[in-house]
Amino acid sequence: MKKVVVTGPECSGKTTLAQQLSEALSVPFMEEIARSYLTDREGRYALEDIEQIARLHIEAESNYSGKSDLLILDTDLITLEIWAEEKFGTVPDIIADAVKSRQYDLYLLCMPEMPWVYDPLRENPSDRDRLMDIYLHKLEVWSRQFVIISGTPEQRLRLAMEYISHLVLRES
Repeated sequence: MKKVVVTGPECSGKTTLAQQLSEALSVPFMEEIARSYLTDREGRYALEDIEQIARLHIEAESNYSGKSDLLILDTDLITLEIWAEEKFGTVPDIIADAVKSRQYDLYLLCMPEMPWVYDPLRENPSDRDRLMDIYLHKLEVWSRQFVIISGTPEQRLRLAMEYISHLVLRES
């Protein structure tokens, strides 16, 4: 199974793009686990919760195995790595180990150029450019294949579809 991760800072259009790709390609879409987990806790969390989100992410991802030739993921464990470092100054072993061992075929790194929209689970309205640099650095450090996605929602979808067809689907 090929896997494409849509990632980037908060409110950068990740979920919208992931859903659009899933629909356009008629493939499964794995929602961001943190969103449902934190909604149940009204946004309150500790480092142990980020570890639990990682476990749930790994389990959910394994449930898609063999169900399709392609899976679109709304974020991955690198997001949890960044989040743990930013909020708690440390990365739990489960996340560090999973980031090292899990491989994906392509990352679509969304620029934070969308207008900020309030959401009780979002925390960084004025820090998205710095976080974008961290995402970029992490993807380079982990030698992940990625492309930067920007523009209007329509341009983003068209660009993402082109990259997926050239970099992921042609290798099938």
